[in-house]
This record gives sequence, structure tokens and C-alpha cells, in this order.
Amino acid sequence: MKRREFLITTTLGAGATVVLQGRGHQEERLIPLLVSEERLVPGVEYWTASVCRQCPAGCGIVVKTMFGEATTTVDDQTVRVKRRQAKKIEGNPDHPLNRGRLCARGQAGLQVLYNPDRLRGPLKRTGPRGSDQYVEITWEEAIRLLVERLQQLRQRRQAHALVFLTGRLPRHMRLLVERFMRAYGSPNHITYELFDDTVERRANKLTMGREALATYDLARARYVLSFGAPFLETWRSPVYYSLGFGSLRQGRPGVRGKLVHAEPRFSLTAASADEWLPINPGTEGALAMGLAGVIIEEKLFDRAFIERHTRGFQAFRQLVREEYSPEPVSEITGIPAETIVRLAREFARHRPSLALGGGAAAAQTNGLFNLIAIQALNALMGNLGRPGGLSFTPDPPFQEFPPVPETPQTRESLRQPRLDRVGETASIATFIERWRSGQPYAVDTLFLYEANPLFALPSALGVREALQNVPFIVSFSSFKDESTAWADLILPDHTYLESWWDEVPEPGAGRPAVGLAQPVVKPLYDTRSTPDVLLQAARSVGEDMRAALPWERFEDLLKDAYRGLHRAVGGGGDFDRFWEEVLKNGGWWASDDQRPSPVGYVEPQTFDFSPALSHRRQPAFAGDERTYPFHLYIYPSIAFFDGRGANQPWLQEMPDPMTTVAWGSWVEMHPRTAERLGVSEGDRVWIESPHGRIQAPVVLFPGARPDTINVPVGQGHRAYGRYARNRGANPVHLLAPLVEPASGGLAWAATRVKVTKSPERGRLVTVGYTRVHTEAERR
Repeated sequence: MKRREFLITTTLGAGATVVLQGRGHQEERLIPLLVSEERLVPGVEYWTASVCRQCPAGCGIVVKTMFGEATTTVDDQTVRVKRRQAKKIEGNPDHPLNRGRLCARGQAGLQVLYNPDRLRGPLKRTGPRGSDQYVEITWEEAIRLLVERLQQLRQRRQAHALVFLTGRLPRHMRLLVERFMRAYGSPNHITYELFDDTVERRANKLTMGREALATYDLARARYVLSFGAPFLETWRSPVYYSLGFGSLRQGRPGVRGKLVHAEPRFSLTAASADEWLPINPGTEGALAMGLAGVIIEEKLFDRAFIERHTRGFQAFRQLVREEYSPEPVSEITGIPAETIVRLAREFARHRPSLALGGGAAAAQTNGLFNLIAIQALNALMGNLGRPGGLSFTPDPPFQEFPPVPETPQTRESLRQPRLDRVGETASIATFIERWRSGQPYAVDTLFLYEANPLFALPSALGVREALQNVPFIVSFSSFKDESTAWADLILPDHTYLESWWDEVPEPGAGRPAVGLAQPVVKPLYDTRSTPDVLLQAARSVGEDMRAALPWERFEDLLKDAYRGLHRAVGGGGDFDRFWEEVLKNGGWWASDDQRPSPVGYVEPQTFDFSPALSHRRQPAFAGDERTYPFHLYIYPSIAFFDGRGANQPWLQEMPDPMTTVAWGSWVEMHPRTAERLGVSEGDRVWIESPHGRIQAPVVLFPGARPDTINVPVGQGHRAYGRYARNRGANPVHLLAPLVEPASGGLAWAATRVKVTKSPERGRLVTVGYTRVHTEAERR
């Protein structure tokens, strides 16, 4: 930053300059503010409502800020100024999703804002790709380079060769990217996250007509069957479901709901359950079908609901009678037949009862069948759209924007096939394969936004080779992660505490709701909001894009969207006042007296049992069982989720709740398996699949199946800052490139591995106690 720019942006005046110098310290200049100190109230805290971005849930937060001194750089010198600083993050007590609660990841968000490894301005690559050789440039030059590239592609009539690869984006940020790409003429806005919800959405679409995530009303259920979904840790909205679980247990006098959890690993959710079922991997659907068979045979289902609101029931009944009686299901799943019968009766007789599935149950080659069978249990209980059941929450009534105008050139480009889609099925594996092959056309320019494919995709897909073949890569990351280090141009985004954005939580909280985020502090560095960069670029690329994206700033787009919300909720008053109220509250949500109509539950009109027949399949695993005798069970870290939190030291030092390990990776192994392999706690072992291998120390874990190796995801970065780099191992690189065929979802739970002992001794950091395993645990 130049001194003149600094003076303009921070309103510094020509007051006295105090030179501070001490032994061993670089000289600093303390430049006084024009604003008198009397207007800054020392010690007074301010709370600003916003939304958390540490995971996809979208919890409401409030951020405490106070005035204090901060350092910045002016003319290559460190100066200190007075500015508002964020001090603490808490849950927003008014937000219906998390109701004032917040997990550890949410509270650690300050370490995103103040992380010393943040990118502080735009960069241009000067050395070979991947060499980490960059030079700082101005935003004027950065925007010019971006616009020139986009204009050149259009001039060559290759707009479709632009790919925008993103993670799951918040509501209107996603709308802006989609609108930008359509106006430009590319069909290739491609989204991907490792632990995504593709299979769940497809299962709900096939059975209930809604390609959306259901909201499960744990708080008013009496009996819950969970299949592979660690909802108390990392699945969908852990804070919301933790609150619901608390009400299930203690929220109703005289009623204590029961939780049964089926998962190959003894997770925190399993530890909190009344009963844990260590099910064979990939057989969750078979278990659900077995339970359904008992319920139907003993006529324990909701006959009225089945007759009025379902299709395909008779064929479904015939299937479970013929092929899913308790004894064969026991052989498939490893769950005793008498347990299956007992659970089916308990589930049917303690209504409202609820079944939910996700996590590893969805991440199999038969994941779609697993989730369809699980949802069939809810239909048998007639709990769709009822208290204690599942529902779909309607969207807030935002203002709809006019269709994107098309020119003959953009129309021609948009006719090109999407690179990730075959028929109606989109898959990240299809995209990588076509990207590598250059068919049906080559990728010329790649935008990366909240996506790190080199870390979060299996190496076997060939992402590294694909990146080498792209002529031009632009990253909008705030940090130099593995994929950003390959970019030709880096345009760092603000952090979420410096930005405008909004989020419609999904799953919701039983009522329409949206969280609205505003900057709680001024940007610390010379970064820019990525939505604002896209809007600025659109104005320069062409008049057609200017017409499609007429907003000067992303804040203006949000205001236009919320005008529709203002009108729909009966806001006859001043919009500015409504907007200020939404900002103050941290969003908008329907009140309790608004819930019946038009903002109550949206019930599926019918439930279709027939997809359970048409999508029935057995799980398939990569790796010959004789060579690779163990199932690999990866799971999202409660601290780092999919790895995005690994650059935050508070989360690095947070012990895992089941193993107490911190600051590293580990391999969970059953004591009996470890004894057979000659392995002790802390020994390092090689975990090898047909596609790669990693090394990590062993934790003896009685909650592991003897035929399964558990490894958390999140560590193993080779970039991403000092706290994440070269710490632990990334098990994603072991995964086979298998997908669930009907949905395209990555089957990340379908890989087999072998284990060999390494001569090295591991460094295992644990907190609180030394584990001593009993003979019973070893057996």
C-alpha cells in the first residue's frame, strides 16, 4: 500500500509522527488519526451480527469488536493505527438454527481473520507453475489481466472453455457466480466438496420429489435410528442437531427418547447413543430393508399414510418379504437377527420415530440405495411433514432477478456440453476425466473459488496432471493452499468477517430463515471481495455482461434480493428501515405466528417406494480383499472438517473427543488387529491402497471394527500456511476414483487397504490421560 492511498482510506492527517525504536526491533511510525480520541470509547465493546463460514451449516453469530491499535504497512514501513478489532465470536441467540450456541470451529473464526499466512494483495506468477514464485501487483493490473483473458476467450469464440470450480457457495454468492457464467457464455460452473450432499439430494428427489436436504425433528421424536450420520460432530448442522438431541433426551418431562446409531466406527454420535451397531460397511440399506420387512410383516406401519400418500408399496412389500428377512440380513450386515427384530418393533411402537441416513452410508457405490431404503422407514411410520418426523423448509421469498439476456454468441457457447455431466448425472470424476483428456473440448481458463482440488480429491483422478494442462488459472483464495500455489493469478478474497454475503441454512430449522453477514471490521489487507471483483470484471468484458450484472457492489445485489423479501412479509414501510433491522438481527426468519401459512413445513405429496427396487445394488470396494484385507473408513475431523480448518492453531491443539489426539494424524486400529500385526500404540504404520499410501502413528481404539482402519481427514497439507503445512497425512489420496453411478457422488467409503509396520516410532500427542486397554477391549 502506498502512503497516499493509506491516508485516503484511513483518514489520517498530517499530525505529528512519533518514531518508536527499541533494541532488536524494526523502526515503527505511530501516525495519529484525524478522529479525536474523545470519539473512541476505550474499553467499550460492540456486538455485530453475522454468519459463520467455518462449515456449510450457516449458524448465526455475533462478533465482539473493540477499538484498539493495529499495525499495517505504509511505504514499506510498519505503522500503528487505531481501528476496530474483532475480539470474540459467539452464537446469535436469536438465530433459529443454533439459538446462541456455537461449536469450537465457529469460535475459532478469529484465526481466519488474523491468520499471519493470509495473502495480503494480488499476485502474478513469475516462475514455473508450482514453484511458488510470485510478484505483487496492483489491483488495477490484476483486473486488467483478468478482463483481457476473458475477452480473448470470447474473441476466439471459446467462452465455454472457462471453468469456474467452486465449493458449496452461500445463496446469493452462488447465484452471482451462476449468473456471471451464463452471461459470459460458459455452462461450466462446477461445484464439489469431499463430504457433499449429492446422494442425499438425489434420494429425496426420487422418493419425495424434492432435490433438497430434509430437516429432521429430533427434538420431538421419541425414537431415532441413525445410519452412518455423525450428526453430533460434523454431519450437516451439528449445532442444530445437538440442540435437538438434547430435547430428545431431556426436553420433555417424563419422556426420554432413544437413539440407536449404526456406523462402522464408534464415533461421538455412537458414544452418545443408547445402542451402537458396528455394521458392516455399505450394508446400511440392507439393514433398513430388514427392519422394514419386520414392520410390514407384523403390520406395524401407518396404514392410512401408506394408502393415501405412497406409490409402489405392494412391490416393495413383496421384495422385503422375499429377500430381506432377519436371518439373511444378519449375514449381510453383521447385526444379529434377534436385534433386527427387536429394533424394528421398538422403532414402530415408539412414535414419533425417525430414521436418518448420511455420512459413510451415502458414500458407497450403493449409497443411493442405502438412503432410499432408510427414507422408506420414515414413510412406513407416516412421519413425513409431521412433528417428530422429517420436513422440507421453504425458501425465503427473495426477489427474483430477470433472466440473463443471451446474445447469439453466448447462446452458441451455452449449447456446448457441460464437462461434468453425462445425461442427467453430474460427477466430479467425469469432469476430471474430460478435463485431462481435452474432450469434448479443452479447458482454457480455470477459476478456483473455495475449492482446493489438489487436497480434497483422490490423487487417482489425476488432478495434478489436469492442472498442468490448463493454460491459465486464477485463484480467489485468501490463503496459498495446494491448488492456489499452481495459479497464474491470485486475487485474494476478504475473509468472511470482512465481507457481505448471506446464507439460507439447509437443512433449516422448521421455518424459512436466512442469515445476513456484514463486514464486522474493515479489511485488514489489500484484498477484495470476490463478488465485487466479478462484478467489476463483468462491466469491462462487454455490454451484455454489464446488462446482466448491473450492480456496482455485491451489497447492492443483496439489497435488491431482499426487497422481494420485504414485500412478501408485508413490509409496507420503508425498505431501508427493514434492511437495517435485518442487519441488526443478523438475518430474517419467520416468527412462530407466521409458521402455518405460507411458511410452514412443506410436505412431500407422496412417497415413492419403487426407487428401492430400481436402484438396489450391493456395495463394491476397490482393492482385492486378499491383498487389501481392511476397509478404509475416513471421516471428517471434528476440528478441521474436510481440512479447511487445519491452518487455525486453536483447532490444531483441540484434542479429538474420542482419542484425545492433537496436532497430527493417527490411525485407529482395534487392539486385536494391532496385536495380530505386532503393532503397539504410537508405532508408525503404512496404510496402502491400490492408489497410494500414507504413514501415521497408531491409536489402539476398541471402537474400530477389527476389519476396518479409521483415519480422520483434515491434516496432510503441503501448503496452506505454517500451522497446516507438513503436518500429518491426507487419507484422501488413498481413495479409489469410485462414484455412486446414479447420482455421481464420490464413493469415499469404498476403498480397501493393507497395513504394514514402519520401523519409525511415531509422535503421538495426546491430552488428558494415558490409554490402558483391558483384556475385554482387546477381545
